[in-house]
Amino acid sequence: MSVEKITQLYRVRWQIELRFKTWKSHLKIHQIKDMKMERWLCHVYCQCIVMLLSMITTGFIRKVVWKTLNKFISEDLTIRMISRMINRLVLESKKSARSWSLFFKSLIPTTEKFNLKSTKPEPHTLFV
Repeated sequence: MSVEKITQLYRVRWQIELRFKTWKSHLKIHQIKDMKMERWLCHVYCQCIVMLLSMITTGFIRKVVWKTLNKFISEDLTIRMISRMINRLVLESKKSARSWSLFFKSLIPTTEKFNLKSTKPEPHTLFV
């Protein structure tokens, strides 16, 4: 196996590790109370949906910030910010496409201000 292939595989593996860290740190998936199996499954499914929405939203915001400012934002910090706003994200999605769009646009300045990373020559993540 070539060095480049091993490097690529390691990067993918690292991204998976980061996803689990984020899931555990920001969504508190490891803090489970004693409950019935069915309720626990519902809890896990809801957390998966929150994580998916947070990751999709983060990916969108990262692209916009990269294209407009040529800067990277921290996925971890952005996912944390978005997961805290997930209720508002769902509410805006129920209103209209314009409301949804305005909500995303309102996230971008906050993300730029608090979640910028140092610049690198090229992105090394799966979600840019």
